[in-house]
Amino acid sequence: RRRIRIPFVIVKTSPDNEINLELAADQQEALLNCNAPFELHDDVAILERMRMAQADSESHLRSLLRSCPDVAALLLQRVPSVVRAPR
Repeated sequence: RRRIRIPFVIVKTSPDNEINLELAADQQEALLNCNAPFELHDDVAILERMRMAQADSESHLRSLLRSCPDVAALLLQRVPSVVRAPR
C-alpha cells in the first residue's frame, strides 16, 4: 500500500533557479531563498487537483488522516467540498 506523507509543499520554478532551503531542527519552519520567481503549492491544493482530497464523511476523512488531525481540520475548513456524499 502506498501513502503520501503530509503536510508537504511543492516548489515550481525554472530548472536554472538556484534554491537554498534551510529547515529548522524541529521541522516546523523553513527558509526558502531563490534567485528567480517560483510558485509554492501546498498539500491541500495538490491533493484537491488530483481529486484525492475527498472523503465520504468527516469521520472518514479524519480516519484517513488520523496521524495528521491538524491537516484534516484544515481541509474541512479551507475545502468544504472535501467531504462528498457517497454515490
